[in-house]
Amino acid sequence: MPCTRNNWQYLHSKEKKQIGYTAYDRQELLSTCPVFEQILDLVHSEISNIEYIPEQGDCQELKDLGCKRASWFFDVKPTTFDLLFNGINGLRGQYYLGSDLGICKNHELILMLKHKLLETISDNAWLTQIESEISLNHLWARFWIDEAQAHWDDDVEINNAWIPHPELGYIGKEAPTGTRVYINGAWINSQGKAYLFSKKKNRSYDIFKYGFS
Repeated sequence: MPCTRNNWQYLHSKEKKQIGYTAYDRQELLSTCPVFEQILDLVHSEISNIEYIPEQGDCQELKDLGCKRASWFFDVKPTTFDLLFNGINGLRGQYYLGSDLGICKNHELILMLKHKLLETISDNAWLTQIESEISLNHLWARFWIDEAQAHWDDDVEINNAWIPHPELGYIGKEAPTGTRVYINGAWINSQGKAYLFSKKKNRSYDIFKYGFS
């Protein structure tokens, strides 16, 4: 069940942020954050530069089980990136209210984009469309930002109940900007069944508690 943690504010400068060719007032944007479903509509209408990347497990745990998964990288507008990742009604905002709620809303986002993602798979891909769809459909599939492409030296900090991550500190309270995001499908083992990587078993609770995983 969702909790009642509703203390979510922003500490920010008054500068307008310049990202690529888009300048906007983050204070105004984030303080008037639309509801989650409206943010999803923005993502669905803006998704571009989709890159399909089938993957094989590269650590021993996943190799032993013959695991593989489908992943997609894509872009959205900077303002939508900001709302989706940093907005009180965005995806992390859903995890903030409850880890189970975050899982459900993450799945809702993925299912909304499912058709657009699957149509990028070529007929000769080594991971078939059926396998990719199984990977994408599972509740363990997940959305996140491309951390390597994001801008972390930004002018807004989230002030809420998230506590320091034991390894990453207050990274959850940071509010990065960017355009590039991704969806990782669930790992599928050699038996065709979804497998939850041991390092990700606490992911949803970590986001609820720390804002990051």
